Amino acid sequence: MMAEALTLRDVRSDRGVERALRRAARSARRIPAPLAVISGGRHVGWVHGCRCCDRVDYTRERRHLAPFTTFDDFIAEITAASPKVLSQVFSKAMTSQAAGGSLWYDLWPVKGDPEGGGYAGAAYTAVQISQATAGGIPIGVNVSTDTRHLTHAWAVASQPSGGGPPALVLYDRVLTYEACSFNASVNQSMTNSVAAQRWISAGEPGLLVSLTGQTLLGGTSSNLTQMRYTDNDGNATQSMPTTTTVGIQQDAAAPTSALGARVLSIVDAGGGGRSTLFLPLANGDTGVRLINDFTTSAANTGTMCFVCCRPTAIIPLETAGVPADLDFVRQMVSLNRIYDGACLSLFAHTADNNNFYIQGGFDAAWG
Repeated sequence: MMAEALTLRDVRSDRGVERALRRAARSARRIPAPLAVISGGRHVGWVHGCRCCDRVDYTRERRHLAPFTTFDDFIAEITAASPKVLSQVFSKAMTSQAAGGSLWYDLWPVKGDPEGGGYAGAAYTAVQISQATAGGIPIGVNVSTDTRHLTHAWAVASQPSGGGPPALVLYDRVLTYEACSFNASVNQSMTNSVAAQRWISAGEPGLLVSLTGQTLLGGTSSNLTQMRYTDNDGNATQSMPTTTTVGIQQDAAAPTSALGARVLSIVDAGGGGRSTLFLPLANGDTGVRLINDFTTSAANTGTMCFVCCRPTAIIPLETAGVPADLDFVRQMVSLNRIYDGACLSLFAHTADNNNFYIQGGFDAAWG
């Protein structure tokens, strides 16, 4: 029955494709792996059973593979004489983290392949970040008018000195506001003479904002009491919610080539909150196009960097020395886009005193 389900006779109508998927689904009960369904010599969808019950889900191919018309089209594009595919690797070595609980770090400044990036922007001023910016993981040539999408990612970490291996977030670094100092309840405006180059067009989700350390911070307690921004739909001066206190980590070390930039935001700081990767946004907003201004509750020494970015993949590493492997074509509906000019980097979530070496990579295809 399994062979019949996966190599059905030629059925050309939409109704026939639906029938083929249903027949395959009957054979996939209690089989948790995704199984390809072939009809008329072409891939028409997937069936996926549940390990513990008789439920089976099935999906027609066209729901998975935009911009590719079918799975066959995807294979043709990546195996052509001039294959539309990229395989890239990266490595980072964060070796000087001190004790400090469950923390997020931006690995932008950390040594490895590629070498760490810098902070060359003027204070409070938008900086466009692109593939041309030193520190980003290379993504190859521009592919327009095609669109490039992530198809696979993997990573492995060495045995850390404390706790378990990190979880990684591969992200597109798009716009930064660097050398931002604390302002003691005085509203600080940003200079936006340039705009983000990706993720901000009509209908797109916008950028998420991570607040990271840029230089050594002093020991004065302070909160982020205001951040106003233009949202993903172009609405100006939207306000970050402050019902839950957003604290700023004090005494954070300066980033170096051996230490990532500490993510500073702490949600519910007064209630024993923990480091959180992205700042909260107003209800209904999925991202920002730019930051207009911000305010902190108290003065402190040191400077911060607002990183406006878009996550591309989350790579959880459960066991040191064991690679995590993610398939974004068959295992999950994803195929997140990698724009021409994207500047890819990494965030890492670490345990206490968790120094580590990581190596990983990703594949992308376009059509």
